[in-house]
Amino acid sequence: MYDHVESPGDHQLALSAWKQAIQLGNQALTDKLMEKARINYQVALHMARAMARATSDWGTGISVLQTDRIMAAWVVTQHNLADLYVQIGLLGRAAEHLCDAHEFIFGLRNHPMDAVADLALRHLRITGMELMVFLQKYGDYPRISQTLWATQIPFSPLSPTQ
Repeated sequence: MYDHVESPGDHQLALSAWKQAIQLGNQALTDKLMEKARINYQVALHMARAMARATSDWGTGISVLQTDRIMAAWVVTQHNLADLYVQIGLLGRAAEHLCDAHEFIFGLRNHPMDAVADLALRHLRITGMELMVFLQKYGDYPRISQTLWATQIPFSPLSPTQ
């Protein structure tokens, strides 16, 4: 398992392993094997977390494309776990994963590399929308409301352009 990712080659290998874990989790979810899906998604989350630890290198040590894929891996993994928890009725756990995805990406919006910050803003549109959809479907969850409040930015990627 990938606990530490240093070189661009390591990122590529980690992304391949992450993709396999996500695919296994998705198949298990389709087959209604919820515990197997959870385990595979947790493995994918561990891999995404290892890749995300090297955020200071994003835009310099790895390509912008790899950076985008790592951000997407983080978001997809958290959202897949949220979907799983919704299906088994654990809405609070689902909300936690949606918030974790949004908060991590929000933290990258001021990255010193403009390309990374731009990618973060693009991913924030997705994570923010998922939080709002969750609130609309399931009502107020304090963690989601707190996350949305704490992650407001003057020009929000969620608001229409003026």
